[in-house]
Order: sequence, then C-alpha cells, then structure tokens
Amino acid sequence: MSRKYSQKGYDEESRGGSRDRRPSGPRPSREGPRGRGFGATRSDVFRCRDCGTAHSQFQEIPPDAACSRCGKALHSCVNCTNFDASRRFECRVVLAVGVASKTKANSCEHYQPKIVQEFDSDAKKDDDARSAFDALFDL
Repeated sequence: MSRKYSQKGYDEESRGGSRDRRPSGPRPSREGPRGRGFGATRSDVFRCRDCGTAHSQFQEIPPDAACSRCGKALHSCVNCTNFDASRRFECRVVLAVGVASKTKANSCEHYQPKIVQEFDSDAKKDDDARSAFDALFDL
C-alpha cells in the first residue's frame, strides 16, 4: 500500500527509514565561544552624554562638575546609571519626588556615574585608520 504523504516524520517505519539522519541541536563548538571582544582587553570609561568626552576621574563626581569639552553638567540624571526613560520620574530608584530637569546639575544621593566598558583595540583601529588616511596625502 502506498502512502499519499511522504514528508519527514510521517510513518517512517513503514518506508524503511534508511535515510541518514543528522543530529538535531546546536553544533559542537571546536574552538570554544567566539564573539566580539572575546579575550580583548577592556577598560572602564565614563563618557559625557552630550559630547562623548571620556573622563578618567569618575569615582567621585562633585555636584558642580562640568564637562571639560562642552561645559554641560556631569552630575546630572542623563549621566547616571539609574536613568531610565520608561520608569516613573525617569529613575530606576523609587523616588518620592522627581528631579525637575534631567540635564542640569543636581545633588541626588542616588547618583552613580554611567560607566561603560570599551575595548582598547577599537581606539587603536581608529588611530591606525586615521594615520593611514593621512599618509595618503603626505607628499
């Protein structure tokens, strides 16, 4: 008796099932996990939200601190780790009263500078690319 449907998984026992089956699931990794920055050196950096200038002294930022490049306040909500636009008062910490301006300097006791990890190799690539570009026009 022949079957009308012969797709995979339908009554395979009656057909003989002599097909080679591949194992399901993810392939075993040969070299271990790979990804962006695997094994690369990283550094902690605090950057100004407005101009992107890196600041090395980010452990203690006084309430009146300003960015050396653009002059904007560093001790503000937008430069804080707890800043979240989808939360009440735009802060992850539960507050009784919100801060009026998120971009101006404030003296919030919950302020923590937003520190990100950057790969050291990215900066070197930019410098290499720039020096290669400058070398094109050197006479």
